[in-house]
Amino acid sequence: MLAMADRNGRVWASIPGLAKEAGVPLEDAERALKDFLSPDEYSRTKDHEGRRIKEIDGGWLLLNHAKYRDMRDEAERKAYKAEWIRKKRAKERRQPVDNVDKCRPQSTQAEADTDTEKERGASRHPPVDFAVPETSLKWAKVEGFTDYEIHDQTSRFRDHEFPRPLKDWNRAWRNWMRKAKDFRDPACNMTTSTEAERLGLVRMAGETDERWEKRISDALVKERYG
Repeated sequence: MLAMADRNGRVWASIPGLAKEAGVPLEDAERALKDFLSPDEYSRTKDHEGRRIKEIDGGWLLLNHAKYRDMRDEAERKAYKAEWIRKKRAKERRQPVDNVDKCRPQSTQAEADTDTEKERGASRHPPVDFAVPETSLKWAKVEGFTDYEIHDQTSRFRDHEFPRPLKDWNRAWRNWMRKAKDFRDPACNMTTSTEAERLGLVRMAGETDERWEKRISDALVKERYG
């Protein structure tokens, strides 16, 4: 009857219907109803003299239904909370694995402060109006990047689609430049003398290395970006 009761503890059924639902003979159902309707001096619940049910028009009312309903709801809440904690811990244990191209810096993943899930304001593409802050440009110069390399890598950075959404694009750009610096080698980049020869530049007598490299860098920037 508890399984058949509505939210208020009412069971709408006939005696034959109860017997059929319980899978017992009609006589057993009648005997059980008589016991439930009678006082029980040994009942742990002393309300209603230990009676379990009372007759109402169209069925029966479970007198202790509210008590068992609250017990069942509390058990369901505990089970739901335990399942929620289990799923949360399983999610925290999962570590994202990123596939990084080891050959070309423009295909590497720039790391930044991100959430593993998409958040409002995050994107996989740098903003179309992204501009490198002056402080980051100065940092790049200190790291040894030429103007040409800064322009070139920033262009690649703007066109790149990252595997997960980012928010801090200035930090992402710095990480991009650090990775680009790691890939700087003769197999991937032309040497200064080769670039100068291709551009038709000649080093002047007494010209410092810094001045010579800047002249080559300025020529490369002009060639590519006008």
